[in-house]
Amino acid sequence: FVPKYGDKALACREEQLSKKAEKLFRDISTKYDDPGQMDALSQVNAKVDVVKSVMQDNIKTLLENSEKVDRIKDTAQELNRSAEVFKGRATNLKRAMCCKNAKMTAMLIFLVIAIIAAVVIPLALK
Repeated sequence: FVPKYGDKALACREEQLSKKAEKLFRDISTKYDDPGQMDALSQVNAKVDVVKSVMQDNIKTLLENSEKVDRIKDTAQELNRSAEVFKGRATNLKRAMCCKNAKMTAMLIFLVIAIIAAVVIPLALK
């Protein structure tokens, strides 16, 4: 614009160069209508914004996964404690059943001996 209309632009009145410079201004406005095409910095900024958005999403996902891992860890610890309690109770129950089984076996042996004694002693006395 300056090489073609520079001196005239400084000395002319308002709207005097409108028709003469209209084509030039239309071309310039079309060219710079999308600043992303002309400005490399704008393109880089757009790419940085996209990467920044992706990274923010990744960080958000990471934090959500971290929370899930913490919950799973707490649940695993609680299950471990429950398993230890179950194991202790199972051991106590096993001991109790063994004692009960031993008592029943002893009572059965005593009963068999008593029946044999009841049958043999009267026969031996005769």
